[in-house]
Amino acid sequence: MIEPYVECEKGWEKLYGPLFQLCAILNIEVLQVKEKFGGLRFYVGGVPAEQFDMVHAFIDAVEAQSYTVCEECGIRNGASREGDKTYTRVKVTTEGGWVLTLCEQCRKERDDKRAAEAKAYKEQLARRQTEQVEG
Repeated sequence: MIEPYVECEKGWEKLYGPLFQLCAILNIEVLQVKEKFGGLRFYVGGVPAEQFDMVHAFIDAVEAQSYTVCEECGIRNGASREGDKTYTRVKVTTEGGWVLTLCEQCRKERDDKRAAEAKAYKEQLARRQTEQVEG
């Protein structure tokens, strides 16, 4: 059996892990696991007709749950982090054309990282321009 192609963040492993187990038990090939439009997509092949409805109902349920679980850290909507009395909000948002499902903390960390990268790039560009003028 070919190793399936997984293209999503670690936060969703607890969602798709049981699907891998089910497919292994039923000898169904997992073709691809990915994020698309902010949700988990789980593609399989070779599902016997008598198992088709059951397998796809399980896949549909897991895919629907993914919209309430942060794809980065795996926290569920409404859960609280250890030591924190506030509830986490997980929502589907867009970022630069991509639709992502992130909790507020992971969204902030991602935004901060992107801002720091943009700042470093601008500084590097300014240095190069100064070197060209002086050189």
